[in-house]
Amino acid sequence: MVEEIPLFKIKSSLLPDVNIDYSLLGYKSPAQKELFAYELDLQTRYTDRQREIDSLKQLQMSRHSENDRLKRKSVGEEIQKKFQESHKNIEIRNQKMQNSDQKQTKICELMKMCPGIKDANEANFYLESQNFNVEGARDFYTSCTGRSNVAVSNSINIKIILPEKTEFQHTFDSTSLMWSMLEQIHKRLRQKKNFKVFVKNTNKEISIEEMTRKTFANYGITSNTILVIQYVN
Repeated sequence: MVEEIPLFKIKSSLLPDVNIDYSLLGYKSPAQKELFAYELDLQTRYTDRQREIDSLKQLQMSRHSENDRLKRKSVGEEIQKKFQESHKNIEIRNQKMQNSDQKQTKICELMKMCPGIKDANEANFYLESQNFNVEGARDFYTSCTGRSNVAVSNSINIKIILPEKTEFQHTFDSTSLMWSMLEQIHKRLRQKKNFKVFVKNTNKEISIEEMTRKTFANYGITSNTILVIQYVN
C-alpha cells in the first residue's frame, strides 16, 4: 500500500488558501509550529511595510498641504501688492489732475490781473518764477514790464450754435482762456459726445491746444463772433 503524503493547508491574510505538497518540492512536511512562525513573520513584515506606506502618504499629504498654503499666501501677497500699486497710481494720477487744474486756475487768475500777458505760456513763466504764487507773479510781471497790473473788465457775449441747431449766448471775460467755454457747451449738449468748435465766419476749427493756451482776445473773438459746435463721429 502506497503511503499517502499529507497536504498542509496554510492560511494567511497575505495569501489565498493554498494546498502545498512539500514532497514534490523536495522538503519534509513542516511542523505546525514552523508554519505559524512563518506566517507570523509575514504578517509582521506586512504590518511594518504598511506603516511605512501610511507614513509616506501622510508625509506627502503634509507637503502638498504646505505647498498649497505657500501658494495661497504667495497669490494673496501678489494680489495685495497689485492692489496697493493700483491704488497708489490712482492717487498719483488724481494728484496730477488736481495740480493741473490748480495750475490752470492760477494762470487764468494772473491773466485777469495782468491783461498785458498774451497767453498761458507767458503767464506760466511768471508763475513758475514765483513758485506759483499769483500775487508774487503779478508783482514780478509789473516789475519786469512796468505795466499796470490793474485788471480791465472786458466782457464779451458770444453766440454758440449747438449740433441740434439750438443756440445760446453766454458772457465771458475776453482775457480768460477759451477753454472756459467748454463747460458751458458740454452741459447744454443733448448727447455727451466729443465735439469740435468752429468759428462760423471762417469755418476754422479752434483746437483744444489753442483753447488751453490762448484767451478770447488773443484769438480775436468778440461779441460779434458766432461759434458752431459739431459732434465728432
